[in-house]
Amino acid sequence: MLVHFAENDAACGAVLIYIYHGQVVGCDTAIQRLLERTSPSGYIYRQAVAAIGKIGTQEQLASLKAKLFAGDFAKNNKLIAELLEAIGLSGFSLDELKSLISQAGPEEEFGGPMAGAFGEVLSEESEFEIALLALQALLESLPRWLDTPRESEILQPPWIYAAFADAFERALELFPATEVDISVCVSATWEAERLRRTNYAPMDEFRKVQGLIAGNKTLRWHLLNEVALRDEMKGRSSLFHNVCLVGLEKEDYDEVVSKANNTTLSVEVNRAWFKAGVRLVGSYYETPLKSEALQRFMVPPYEQERLTFIQRLQEEEGKFSDEHRTYLAEQEQDKLERVRQKERDVDMIINDLPAIENAEYNALFKLTQYILRDLRSKLFEKIDLDEVTEKFGKQIADALANGLVKHFKGYDVDDPSSYPDGSVPWRLLLATSGSQILVARGYALDASDISKIARLEVWYPNGPSPVFDSVCSGNEVAIADALEQWVLAEAATEQVGKPVHSAIRFLLGAPHEIQRPLLNKLKGVVVSEDATHPMLRKVIWDAMAELSILSDSEQAKIASERVKDSESSEVIDIGWLRRWLYSAPEDAWSWFKARVESANDGGQSLVTQFAENIGNFGAKLAVNGDERLNLLVEIYALFRPYAKNLDDAFPFQSSTVESLVGRIPNIVRQVPSAAANRALAKLAELEPDQSTSQWLLSEQLLHASQAAEVEALTTFDQVRTLIDGFEAEAKSADQLLEQVLARLGEIKRGVEEGPFSDRNLFKPKMDEKDVQLWLAARLSERVPLARFNVQREEEVDDNNKTDIQLSTSNKYVVCLEIKPLDSDGRYSAAELVDTLRTQILGQYLKGYNSSHGVLVLFRLEERTWKVNGKRCQKFEELIAYLRGQARLIMEEHNRMPGVLPVRALEVFDIRCYR
Repeated sequence: MLVHFAENDAACGAVLIYIYHGQVVGCDTAIQRLLERTSPSGYIYRQAVAAIGKIGTQEQLASLKAKLFAGDFAKNNKLIAELLEAIGLSGFSLDELKSLISQAGPEEEFGGPMAGAFGEVLSEESEFEIALLALQALLESLPRWLDTPRESEILQPPWIYAAFADAFERALELFPATEVDISVCVSATWEAERLRRTNYAPMDEFRKVQGLIAGNKTLRWHLLNEVALRDEMKGRSSLFHNVCLVGLEKEDYDEVVSKANNTTLSVEVNRAWFKAGVRLVGSYYETPLKSEALQRFMVPPYEQERLTFIQRLQEEEGKFSDEHRTYLAEQEQDKLERVRQKERDVDMIINDLPAIENAEYNALFKLTQYILRDLRSKLFEKIDLDEVTEKFGKQIADALANGLVKHFKGYDVDDPSSYPDGSVPWRLLLATSGSQILVARGYALDASDISKIARLEVWYPNGPSPVFDSVCSGNEVAIADALEQWVLAEAATEQVGKPVHSAIRFLLGAPHEIQRPLLNKLKGVVVSEDATHPMLRKVIWDAMAELSILSDSEQAKIASERVKDSESSEVIDIGWLRRWLYSAPEDAWSWFKARVESANDGGQSLVTQFAENIGNFGAKLAVNGDERLNLLVEIYALFRPYAKNLDDAFPFQSSTVESLVGRIPNIVRQVPSAAANRALAKLAELEPDQSTSQWLLSEQLLHASQAAEVEALTTFDQVRTLIDGFEAEAKSADQLLEQVLARLGEIKRGVEEGPFSDRNLFKPKMDEKDVQLWLAARLSERVPLARFNVQREEEVDDNNKTDIQLSTSNKYVVCLEIKPLDSDGRYSAAELVDTLRTQILGQYLKGYNSSHGVLVLFRLEERTWKVNGKRCQKFEELIAYLRGQARLIMEEHNRMPGVLPVRALEVFDIRCYR
């Protein structure tokens, strides 16, 4: 296939991948011709370089090196990284490695192609000299000057620091027992110390290096000697700072004495170790033993010098002790005065108790403010009455509680529109404290109480508050009634959403049961265009569309009218166009296409606006099936002439025309249908760039093979296996995932419904490792039948290891990550999304060469959630949101070239309470 490479060769990209993984020999000549015909900026060229690294000749690798050093690949980090992996560290001299590093450009974050390539080749390196060579090249390529920590993010590409840390670790891991030149390691240690005090590397970046140095006696003592000498010159004591990469311990005392007293060493070295020894004794020895420990340093010819030094040090310490005793006495006096003042304050409070208990504002305000300051509590934070009782007595605590509850009962909650500057009145804060006490003590709440709590919630920052959370369920109608007046009044103003405390902003994050009646009240405002604020109409339209309060025709009518209101042919409201596409995609697209074709500037402004503002348009299209695919192809056809180099589309972090066009093939290839396969072929036909067209055709071929693989699983002979899910070893990773999910389903039913359920074993705040052990044991119960192995990593704290991995003898792997959920707030929706993106996909699947991962949620007790900005959401909304995010994360990952595609990212839950 490679010999006959031509413009319409659909298999080129796929064949290169097969050559790379299978190390197919005899293809080097054809690959060389391919390299000569294609551009280094393209994906095919990088694949060819990777294949040459597996099966190419030394002459071919030397030719690629020559091009690199000639500057042909400058700033092309993906290609330089491929070349580094293809040739390996041993194929470069020191100067060549430094040249390679200088050819690379910046990378936006850690984990880019250059950092990844160095990490890969270093992990495979077994020769100390080669790892040391890489360390020296990186060390000499680091900048000689670093700016202040707050400004250090843009000085130098951060990948070089990650690669430097990896090289340092690997060199120390391979450090030989024989005597070697350690000057590079010494210099690397000083550089690491310098980096650890900037934003270039976190303090724990070199934690493993610290441990490796501690285990290398020769290197450690050489470094200690260097540090001791520098400390002597600069008058400091670095060896006793816990944050240093190398430092002295009590066990080093004898060695320190030996070095301090060894007259064969220079006077400067003796003096440095003596002073280090004095500090060691001062740090680790009790007072009765210090004199004896210091006496061992009194040897000729240094007795008098050292005695004078110790006496001067003791005098300074004595002077400091006197000053310290004076300071402590002053502190004690201040403490006694504060106690006396508090006694006087308590007497004054007791005199005011009748007024406080009667909720007289001035008395209640002064006491509450005093209590909050004394307890160091924040505004809106619940007052700890037990702590008030402990500090001020039960009489004051009871009076405060009664006064706050009475104030809440008589308070008419202020309308936030009266405070456009975002300030919060103290009367409202007192009422909030009263509501917290009322609910905490379990008092019966009447309709007026519920109404006030609902209105107070509009003021509450970063809700839902615990009080609102506890009263929300079952009171949705009363809450909606309480907020109706505020919501309608705010909708009629031009200031909607601008105040810090907004009733409509609260509404949009409220549970659906509260949203629905209030949105129905607002429907007339939106349809009649009485709501003039532009953002108001959009956010309310979105909420109404989600709850189907507006019909499809009403949605389309409102959105289309707002889009067509634009007076300029080159500017339209993309937000309303997106909403029109959501409700009536064919009509909206036809209108937009005609507008682009008739625009005075050739449509460039409209296309750019669309790309920069449309967002995740694949998720916004309401149409499905063939109609959806046809629309995606039409978008590609219209926008492709405006896109320049599609390589700029990756990794889809910017809102550009290239990024928009580049996302479409991935959306299409996720659809397992013949129509999707035809759509991929159509995209390849529309694509003007030869390299990209070849990639699209290879994706079409891969799409077809994946569909065939899935269909091939359902043979008649395997029907019984598919029904049971366990009795045969999986023939693919997809089938292994089916078996795992089937077993998890059995475990779920056993816990939630079984007569001998283990649910009583699960408690809130249960240790995560205990949950992991339980699930691993249950998964292992059917191992003789399951034909998959269950392995749990003991070191769960290692972020690169999944909680549980299930594998087969033919190397298929499914990774499981376990998260227990309880009402203590363990794991928010955002944290669970980060687990899907960063841990399961970013670390575990990559680390285990797996394409299938499952997030297993153990629900230890009932709780509500803040989901996508909406508060008080039920678990059903959370898991639907997580599964949607998993699909988006998987699509985003699979769009990037050269990565192992992820086939499944599942979210599974087990309810462990009745």
